[in-house]
Amino acid sequence: MRAITKAVALGAVVVLAAVGCSDDDDGDTTAEAGAPTTEATASGDTTASDDTMADDMTAGVSMASSTLGDVLALDGLPLYAFDRDTPESSSCVDACTQAWPPVLADAEVAADLEVTIGSILRDDGTEQLTINGSPVYTFTTDDPLPADGSGEPFGQGASDAWWVVGPDGNALREIPAN
Repeated sequence: MRAITKAVALGAVVVLAAVGCSDDDDGDTTAEAGAPTTEATASGDTTASDDTMADDMTAGVSMASSTLGDVLALDGLPLYAFDRDTPESSSCVDACTQAWPPVLADAEVAADLEVTIGSILRDDGTEQLTINGSPVYTFTTDDPLPADGSGEPFGQGASDAWWVVGPDGNALREIPAN
């Protein structure tokens, strides 16, 4: 993947995103809405009644540097928000999850991040991590971001719907100029 130019890689991203996240035959790709099961700040302050997840989250989602600036990452892989999601459900189901794997709620989150951590129940029964109310994903085409900030989040702007999550926990809805 590193040998492929950015333009070619970004083209592949758009193709994967379009194929992986298109409507299925019945026109409905939205998961069954599951209420958020817990909300907590990364420091462990619970904002809902269930605080079990907040106790378990202490380290894997953290800040990383990229060509877009600081972003949130899971083990170095940039995190993404999807514009078609709601705070209660994920619209990325079935084939979409092959390109955009959901981050599961048991992922550890660095305590020094000033974001709201929660989860949603996906239609497959798994719990997906939310940051500031948005379900988050990684992208299979991305490589872990190197410490020098030279890493490229290839999914940024894919299908004009996938956005890297910034350090404040909100989506960076911009496509940087080359």
